[in-house]
Amino acid sequence: MFGNVANTDNEWFDFLSGQQCDEVNFWSPSDFYTPRSAPPGSVWFFRLKAPRNVIGGFGIVEGFHKLESLLAWDCFEQANGAASFESFQEKVLAKKKALKKDENGTLTPRIGCVSLSPVVFFPKDSWLRQPNDWQPRNLRYKTYDLRDGEGLRIWEESQALAALPSSQGPERDGLTGKQAIIRYGQKAFKAALLDAYGKACAVTRERSPALDAAHIRPYALEHR
Repeated sequence: MFGNVANTDNEWFDFLSGQQCDEVNFWSPSDFYTPRSAPPGSVWFFRLKAPRNVIGGFGIVEGFHKLESLLAWDCFEQANGAASFESFQEKVLAKKKALKKDENGTLTPRIGCVSLSPVVFFPKDSWLRQPNDWQPRNLRYKTYDLRDGEGLRIWEESQALAALPSSQGPERDGLTGKQAIIRYGQKAFKAALLDAYGKACAVTRERSPALDAAHIRPYALEHR
């Protein structure tokens, strides 16, 4: 069983830790790097950037998606870590500029999205020590074996804080060799549908920011 300790923006963390979120979008300004070591069901730890340098929580990976910022907002809304689309877009464009990836000034740049559910944010007085072997040059994330060493230490301490039952959590499936069944949350489900249909409506092929087809309700139930 492996997990990833990922560099986490402090503003993103502070905003979401104050919300009642069961699903979040851990987005990156670049969609180039696909986190191959983060399959659905794996653990994604929030390693808060300097000056904090601690583990502030974790989530369970649902999937990875490459979306334009407008579509990412349509799917995840405030679960992107911002109060409004304008605020979210400002953060995306600022990080794109810092990476020199302004994509010729496009208004809806593509970003990488790691959807997580459920998520746990630790209270400030319970933040965990970051891995002893963490290097400042780690710009994105580092993969750890959760069965020994620092990976095991962080995972066990995280489970204790989250008060997870011993029979719950992906580590049990990983250690026993069982295949975990990952069920998409509503937000990740919309993102997955967009990926599957090339960001376009499956019927009209129009590129709409709202994929209402994901919410079709049975006709019989509407007309009783």
